[in-house]
Amino acid sequence: AVHFLRFELSEKMISDIKQGAALGIGIDHRNYSHEVEPVAGSIQDALIADLA
Repeated sequence: AVHFLRFELSEKMISDIKQGAALGIGIDHRNYSHEVEPVAGSIQDALIADLA
């Protein structure tokens, strides 16, 4: 199965991530919840590269 997720990041969030702020992600649904905090450094690095 393939799942598409969309995360809308504000300009401040992008700036904070680029400056090294810790990044966490999560799902908050009535049938399922999960958090990853912080995400692995390699994932954060890939996101920063995508936002460049």
